[in-house]
Amino acid sequence: RTVDVPGPNPKVHIKKYNLAKCSKAIQDMHARFEPLLLFLIDGASLIEKGDDKWEALLPVQPTQHGNLVLGLCTAYNFWAYPDASRLRLSQIVVLEPFRDAGLGKAMLAVTYGMAQAAKCVDLTIEDPTPNLQRVREKMEVESLLATPWVVAQAQQCAEAAVAGRTGWPGSTSSSSGGGAQGEDSKAAAGEGSKENK
Repeated sequence: RTVDVPGPNPKVHIKKYNLAKCSKAIQDMHARFEPLLLFLIDGASLIEKGDDKWEALLPVQPTQHGNLVLGLCTAYNFWAYPDASRLRLSQIVVLEPFRDAGLGKAMLAVTYGMAQAAKCVDLTIEDPTPNLQRVREKMEVESLLATPWVVAQAQQCAEAAVAGRTGWPGSTSSSSGGGAQGEDSKAAAGEGSKENK
């Protein structure tokens, strides 16, 4: 099964394949691509061909000579207790001539979409590079900013900080050491000083 997702460039599409169930042409292309990954990804390893839990994302650009593959992303579906799944992004590569065009971010976004569609409990990235980690963090912040209840809580926390309240919004603690813990420790200190007299 192929899923065609618009990429960052209208001429680029991201195609999703199950590596165990896709056509022989795609499997052969992946087999030719795999040795290159060993040179491009630190600590990369070959994947088990017959395992139907492997998914591949291919950003492709149609040309007059056929589809041009611009990179590769592989992800593995793990079982999670009791009846859920976890998705791990294993390898992500954008070939050199096509870098800095948003393809890595687009493949990562498709991977997030796959995890949400499968109701995965989490999405992990195997040994992310600093650049990939930055892209992921930026995407997660963008996702949080698009979530109304998160924005509302962040606004309440910011208002509380401006007002000098350090507790969770709605609590009565402040930066002056007040609150239940502050009063208990003051009382304990006072009792101790009376006993010492």
